[in-house]
Amino acid sequence: MDNEEVALVCALKQGSDKAFHRLYIRYKARVYAFIYRLVSSHDVAQEVFQDVFVKIWENRAQIDPEGSFNAYIYTIARNSVYSYWRKCLNRRKLEHYLNAGGESVSLQSENELVDKDFLAYIRSEIDNLPKRCKEIFILKYFHNKSYKEISRRFDISEKTVDNQLQKALRIIRKQIRSEHLS
Repeated sequence: MDNEEVALVCALKQGSDKAFHRLYIRYKARVYAFIYRLVSSHDVAQEVFQDVFVKIWENRAQIDPEGSFNAYIYTIARNSVYSYWRKCLNRRKLEHYLNAGGESVSLQSENELVDKDFLAYIRSEIDNLPKRCKEIFILKYFHNKSYKEISRRFDISEKTVDNQLQKALRIIRKQIRSEHLS
């Protein structure tokens, strides 16, 4: 993180609207593109994107100015996408339950079931990925390894790592969309 960004994050932590706006300008294109690659919908990407910056503003007091703001914002973006996917599955499961004749439903227990079902579903989709694609995905998203670390481990280029991650996300996204639409 450069000195200017550290200063901006410190000012944001203190509640500076100006610092928030400058960080927004600095990250908006990259974060939006990252979210769009995960959801493949401009409307959804815009909704999730706005949610990311709302969360940053709301949680500004907890930001570590010495930590990587880049990693922080992408973690929030990824988690916001996962939250969106859970909501989609939750809505679908609730509609299915109600259409199957259920008169009442406990939303708390339904949410708990959906979270467990969602995680199990994502894990099963990850398990169905091609072997190398799965290994790279797990290293990146479950072990927080960098592209460089993964490329060294498999003796491949960082571009190949990126291609494999994009392939994995495309496969998982396609399955989620087809599951959501069915």
